[in-house]
Amino acid sequence: MWDPFDEIKRIHREMDNMFRRFFESRNKIFKLDKELENFREPLADIKKTDKEYIIEIELPGVNKEDVILQVSNDLIEIRAKKQSELKIEKKGYLRHERSYSGFYRTIPLPFGVKEDEVESEFKNGILKIKVPKSKEKIKKKVMKVIIK
Repeated sequence: MWDPFDEIKRIHREMDNMFRRFFESRNKIFKLDKELENFREPLADIKKTDKEYIIEIELPGVNKEDVILQVSNDLIEIRAKKQSELKIEKKGYLRHERSYSGFYRTIPLPFGVKEDEVESEFKNGILKIKVPKSKEKIKKKVMKVIIK
């Protein structure tokens, strides 16, 4: 027999879960914002073809080893650290400077990509990412991508 109070309890649980997920993700974003204060958002070109999404990210002055790329069903996350050091020594003169900065960007993707088949290449300060489309619903997961 259907009980309207059971239905109200179910809706209440769903609302609680929805708010909990919202505030948990918001807290993660605010922690991330403090960590990435000095990071800039890199420029990006995004193209859509019948088979894939092609994303090109400009990361000037960044080494390939300093780029972290994570892909999930609905999001691409790019982090790149950039550090430089200048040291000049002359007679009676010493100059030693260091700078740290970087890039951070998230790009939302439409649902249904094949994150296991993501290809990436870093060349001349441009990170090129190819994300194949999928017609099936795929279980969401997060993975790091090796940059070629």
